[in-house]
Amino acid sequence: MKRLLAVASILGLACGVCASPAQAFLLSSAYQLEETSGPVLDAVGGNDGSVIGSPTRGVPGVVGNAYRFDGSNDAINLGTASSVKPTGPFSITMWFDADNLASLASYARLADASGPDGSIQWGYRLQLPKQSNTEREIRGIVMAGPPKTRYDVFMDLPDPDGLHFVGLVFDPDNDQFRLRVDDTTQIKSLAAGDNNVIYNAADVFIAKAATANRFDGLIDEIGFWGEALTDGELSAIRAGGLFVPEPATLAVWSGLLALGCLAWRRTRQ
Repeated sequence: MKRLLAVASILGLACGVCASPAQAFLLSSAYQLEETSGPVLDAVGGNDGSVIGSPTRGVPGVVGNAYRFDGSNDAINLGTASSVKPTGPFSITMWFDADNLASLASYARLADASGPDGSIQWGYRLQLPKQSNTEREIRGIVMAGPPKTRYDVFMDLPDPDGLHFVGLVFDPDNDQFRLRVDDTTQIKSLAAGDNNVIYNAADVFIAKAATANRFDGLIDEIGFWGEALTDGELSAIRAGGLFVPEPATLAVWSGLLALGCLAWRRTRQ
């Protein structure tokens, strides 16, 4: 009996303490930007990206390391996988700290799946303003349909040069396109039936568009989610990182840990 309890103790402690927490919600690609060389690793989806230029890697970030982009040659190419080009409900989250925002001559992309530069015709964009935009807004754009329709959601950045958490959410089930920056949300209504994002064959880029619109500053903890996250879920990710467990998952881990501890105590009797 004690041998069985000892096994239960080991299993309970291993499950409750040693294992990584289960990923929250439907995280389809996660780029923690911890690596200092090689590909840009996708921690959950296997869709590793490639570095363009020479971003500074291994700089202190929000969680562990981050990348710093120079606004000239640096970016990340994430390819065309469905995890980064979802057609239905999705969310994109990341942390960013922009440098030299007031001197931008053009828009700076945080994330871009729109293909050719210029007016958007496909996919989505998450971008910061050019110099002429004195309000310093951050803007999300999506092309949804059918038929193909452009939707913009935007808000002013209260501290343009500070560190910010951003979430872009395409939520056709509730006819909403949402932008959340830190703890503030703006909502753009979607027309009923505009349930799908419409893409061309372009790659997805971080910190640039197809050939221009480079971002100057720090980016960390990029998440692509296969669902429309709520404000509460975005707040949990902002507070706990990409791998914050859902409440139900936390309860499972806590139960396993409690079972393991109980079994361990019985072996000591």
